[in-house]
Amino acid sequence: MKSQDTVHHPNLDSESTSESGPTDPSPEVGKSRGKSRRRRVVVVSVVVVAASVAAGIGYFSWTPVQEERAAPSTLTTVPVTAGDLVQEVAANGTLQYADEQPVLSGPAGTVTGLPAPEKVVRPGMALYWIDARPVILLLGGTPSWRTFELGMTNGDDVRQLEENLAAFGLFEGAVDTQFTTKTADAIRAWQKSLDLEPTGILAHTSVLFSPVDLRVGTLSVRLGARVDTGTEILKATSTFKVVTVELKLSDQNLTKTGATVTVILPDGKKTPGTVLAVGSPTVKPSSDANTAPAVGVPVAVDLTDHAASSQYVRAGVTVRFPASTDRGVLTVPVDALVATGPDSFAVEVPTGEGTAKIPVTLGMFSSGRVAVSGAGISAGTNVVVPRQ
Repeated sequence: MKSQDTVHHPNLDSESTSESGPTDPSPEVGKSRGKSRRRRVVVVSVVVVAASVAAGIGYFSWTPVQEERAAPSTLTTVPVTAGDLVQEVAANGTLQYADEQPVLSGPAGTVTGLPAPEKVVRPGMALYWIDARPVILLLGGTPSWRTFELGMTNGDDVRQLEENLAAFGLFEGAVDTQFTTKTADAIRAWQKSLDLEPTGILAHTSVLFSPVDLRVGTLSVRLGARVDTGTEILKATSTFKVVTVELKLSDQNLTKTGATVTVILPDGKKTPGTVLAVGSPTVKPSSDANTAPAVGVPVAVDLTDHAASSQYVRAGVTVRFPASTDRGVLTVPVDALVATGPDSFAVEVPTGEGTAKIPVTLGMFSSGRVAVSGAGISAGTNVVVPRQ
């Protein structure tokens, strides 16, 4: 089966980075006195405008307010952490079973049996029945195209058939490309096990070769329907799920086959994934004559932990592609920042007499955290954050 990517046009968003210069390096100590007040950032956000996105610049807005200082015993703190901070580009994608394709009827006749949706069909099992005769799934990548019988010319299709008969424990001898009496004998034994007439001849319409097990998706016909050769019986997929997503053309350099990404499932859980393939840019015409066609790059992602998505048959997900990394930096939650001016920031640390504001220089923002540096800041330093 050949992979067929499902193309979607996600809304992409990235987080901008910015740095601000240090302020006065001397900590400002505040005493814990009754209803003394301090100025804290209510909103620290990256305000993205079209021009700044193009230039890769982030702008910060701050709103100073008067807020009652908490007594030291009631402060909420978190430690400064050290590590890598990764900035990501997010794209919407679809989690679904891979390689959907139609299963077409080999023989003509009346549909007398169909599998249940979601059933997994493995080699040796029937996919459907026509005129009470099963069409059997066999393992292989070459389609059956001729009758298997004594006198036929050698071919890889014969080898493929013998490999399956050997796997069923019915073929004796060396597997090769030649159809011999041993091949015919194995077919007869197989036909007997299926309660079929043991002719030793196998019609090519009575088997379907597939390189993988098949999962039954949707049924395309009903029991009792009359079908011709080539009529779609059902849609089948592989038994594993992939995420299909489309990156903007300008973001195609963010990933490659084998790259690690993060997939956010509908329940909010994050699970790692690996890029299986990156396709060629595709053009999707716009329905609006005044809008230019969209150009995207299809990407297929395999989940590292397939059990994480076991409850989903098909679902919308978010895929995060690493865009840049700050390695070995100190980070704090964004809401730990205190604005000391339009372009200057600090963090508050508990002291024996109250809290002290320590000026910091800001680095990359990502996933609610920000890289910081400054005198008096180190891994493990406790900084004040708003109480939840």
